[in-house]
Amino acid sequence: MKDIKTEFKLASTTPVTTINNWSSAEDLQLLAGVSKHGVGAWETILADATFEFRKKFVSTYDHQKDKEEWPGPKILFKRLEQVLEAYKKANPRKGRIILKVDSAKKKLVIKKKRTDGFGSPIPSGKSGSSAPKKPIPDIDDVDFPYRASGGVTVFQLGRIKWDDPTYSSKSNMFPVGYVSERTAASYMNRGTRVTYRSEILEGPQGPVFRVTASDDAENPYTARSATNCWTAVMVRARNDTNKKVTVSGPKMYGLSEYDVRGLIEQLPNADRCKNYWKNKKEDLSTAI
Repeated sequence: MKDIKTEFKLASTTPVTTINNWSSAEDLQLLAGVSKHGVGAWETILADATFEFRKKFVSTYDHQKDKEEWPGPKILFKRLEQVLEAYKKANPRKGRIILKVDSAKKKLVIKKKRTDGFGSPIPSGKSGSSAPKKPIPDIDDVDFPYRASGGVTVFQLGRIKWDDPTYSSKSNMFPVGYVSERTAASYMNRGTRVTYRSEILEGPQGPVFRVTASDDAENPYTARSATNCWTAVMVRARNDTNKKVTVSGPKMYGLSEYDVRGLIEQLPNADRCKNYWKNKKEDLSTAI
């Protein structure tokens, strides 16, 4: 942070993306957060206790009236782009913070971190990435329920249905019988948090995702995707149809957490899921 404060000088006439309760202090922390976690890891930056975003902002799936809602990915990326453009104009001979400049268009270009469309990073399979929050244990050494990273507790990993492509995607596998729990805002009792159970069931046309609130156990939500299921839950919890709710289903399930993903990869037949990114890479190397 000290280096950024020393090197960073904003032009006074810089146009900015308006974010409530946002100041130059947040700009500096945003830069430090991106430097530490990467462009696109917005929820991780918010949760990082190294910074002070949690004092002012709250995640979109939490319900706290005394704090501002954490801006969406598009707004944060635009803000980052504008701040870096301001640095470029204020310091034309320095390029320490500039990531990439398109000389033809004279416009700052930032390479976005690949995500699944809801802010959940897609692994690149390359070495040199930042260290995971929690190492991947050997599946034979794990006792369930397993307390995973990201505030998720996994009760069952389930089984891999490798012969149906709908049970896997490029970034995740969806084992039949997978069960996890986490806490989130209640839609029954405003201002409180309750436990939600997330399950993956075998359906007639692919996986069925089910989320059940502990204070409304008789009325579970089901959908054809994890994101649709959790979005429906959080829309009701927010009780505000005027604002779009953005939530990553795989993250809420825990499927995209580094250690959970690693455990699922150790399940029998996991290496036979053709859609999954790691298996595609192995297929390519074999073909060569």
